[in-house]
Amino acid sequence: MMTAAITGSGPLATLLCNSAERSIVNGLRETARRCRDSGLHVRMYVFDELADQREALLTPVRAIIWDGHSSWDDDEPGVDGSPLAGVFGNDGRRITAEALIIGCCWGAGSKFTDVIRGYLAAPTAYVGCQKQPGKTHGAIVFPPLLEALASLEPRADPDTRVAALREALDQTAAAWPTIKPAKWTADLCVPRISP
Repeated sequence: MMTAAITGSGPLATLLCNSAERSIVNGLRETARRCRDSGLHVRMYVFDELADQREALLTPVRAIIWDGHSSWDDDEPGVDGSPLAGVFGNDGRRITAEALIIGCCWGAGSKFTDVIRGYLAAPTAYVGCQKQPGKTHGAIVFPPLLEALASLEPRADPDTRVAALREALDQTAAAWPTIKPAKWTADLCVPRISP
């Protein structure tokens, strides 16, 4: 049963976290504020229920930012204690966003991306960290990524999206060297073909 309805005019991005970590919530609030100041329409959701998180992640939008702490349950990757497979479910729906940005530690690692690939509808620009981001990284990194995506035509070629996001990451790292140790990366994530 869905407990949150996602409705209204189409925003550029969904910003999603749960309420467990105040610094993450505040970082997404700052991201939303900066986006509004730049004229970008985003929606922020603070959902603790898996059904609500699933709905936010699977609702069509150009970009999704999902921030939280990485978690590992029986060697299965997750965000804030929820295994990725449990969040996405088995109803056959897929992520349709042009870009998926994961703000948790090791979110760009193969254990995360291998699971994410099973829930993508099409090749997707994927941004994550190879290491541990600082608690303030989201508010620094996320707005330039969304500005870069907004500068492109909707449904731009996936390689063009990845290049724009890489350039935004490079420029942000040059301006904010403190984010470099987290090793933020942008790559193309291709759906896994089911047998």
